[in-house]
Amino acid sequence: MKKSTDWNTQAHVDAVANDLLREAGDDIEKVTGNRIATALGMTRANESIYTKLEDWKQRKLSEGFDKIGHAPAGLGEELEHHLRAHGENIVSLVTGLAGKAIVEGRHRSEQTEGLLRERIVALESELDRAREAELVADLKLETLLNERDAAKTLAATNLARAEQAEARLEELRANYDGLVEQLGRFNIREYPMRSSAASKSGDGAGIDMSRYDYRD
Repeated sequence: MKKSTDWNTQAHVDAVANDLLREAGDDIEKVTGNRIATALGMTRANESIYTKLEDWKQRKLSEGFDKIGHAPAGLGEELEHHLRAHGENIVSLVTGLAGKAIVEGRHRSEQTEGLLRERIVALESELDRAREAELVADLKLETLLNERDAAKTLAATNLARAEQAEARLEELRANYDGLVEQLGRFNIREYPMRSSAASKSGDGAGIDMSRYDYRD
């Protein structure tokens, strides 16, 4: 009968963990200690299994396993194709494909950076135009406010002048009425005979002198 130390070596745990990882669709969280222990013929995982499982996970993460989804599209398929055809040159193949992916990624980054720079320049120009338009609008607003204030001042001045002119006119009217009244009283006082004669002349005008017979 095998002892636990015969089947729970790091190599055995790594091999089982890799198989379970493929079965789980590369979901590393589904690779558990109990599943490894069951695959190795154990009832349940012990501390040794968990320690080796954690070692396997850390190595996977350090190899960038959790970043595979960020690799360029088609790189995995291309790598598998070349590995099947040129398995003897694995090192140069892997490094070459990695370098190719880096160059392509850098080229795409440069293109993206160029587009972003153009967009930034366009946005800065648009911002400058907006600021210039805002400045012109502020100047126009300031001019309109000044014109409004000047118009209000002029209106207030004209209103004050109109009120003064109206008061002066009322004063002149009062003076005129006073003068006319004084002139009337003066005529009656200074020329009473003229008024009486005018009255008598008016009375005689109605006598019919044809009734009287004048003799020589």
